[in-house]
Amino acid sequence: AAHGGNRAGVLVDWVQQCAKEPPMVIVAIEKGQKLIPMIRDSKGFALCQIPENDCFLEKMFKDSADGSEDDPFISIQVRQGRSGPPIVERALCYLDCEVVRHLDIESNYELYVGLIHEGNLLGGDSAQSSNGRSKKNRSDRSGGSKGTAA
Repeated sequence: AAHGGNRAGVLVDWVQQCAKEPPMVIVAIEKGQKLIPMIRDSKGFALCQIPENDCFLEKMFKDSADGSEDDPFISIQVRQGRSGPPIVERALCYLDCEVVRHLDIESNYELYVGLIHEGNLLGGDSAQSSNGRSKKNRSDRSGGSKGTAA
């Protein structure tokens, strides 16, 4: 997520598609993360699927979740998503989302429903068109990667 010149990102445990038309996902983010105010204020976030064997990215976003004040994107190549969040160029794919609902449930997580505005397989075919309608995704969905909310 990004807002007011600040950027933050964390590894997330749960992401789930929750609607097809329009395409939406729900993401659970542990309470207390520094990116929560950025998501709230910018009304947007990106989800980037990072390769399972990319120890550098995993460490960068784990350290960020553990309270590091450093910008986890400072030493990696990123570009700005349509709704403002950074997109990690080394990611396998990404979804750029607008927050349409926030649920503060009685647990250690907050839930965000994101309307997908853009997505892509980086270095591959487009997974989403610019209007957010799904195109056939030929990526392997059997695992082998971790997600990050940016």
